[in-house]
Amino acid sequence: KAKEKNRKEKERKEEEEEEEEKEEEEEEEEEEEEEEEDGEEEVEDGEEEEEEEEEEEEEEEEEEEEEEEEDEEEEERQQEERRRSWVVSTSTGSPLSSRFVGWHTMYLTTQRY
Repeated sequence: KAKEKNRKEKERKEEEEEEEEKEEEEEEEEEEEEEEEDGEEEVEDGEEEEEEEEEEEEEEEEEEEEEEEEDEEEEERQQEERRRSWVVSTSTGSPLSSRFVGWHTMYLTTQRY
């Protein structure tokens, strides 16, 4: 009887140890899964940050392009205004402008390129 009791006690202890080992393994697996999930969340956060940065860069580029277009339009308006004022001054025949046009024409025709 004593031997049988000892054997049963040993079996019970072994079973308890096995259960404890299983529980520990399960806990370790859960921790690993949590760490993997945390890692995935960090990757997702990084991707979101990259997307936000790309969007900001695109917005900045668009703003720069718009500013460049506005500058070009302003330059074109100024050139057109200068051309109009020159045409008006030469067509009215003011002495200064007609002298300038005459001198300029003479100068260009006498030059050899």
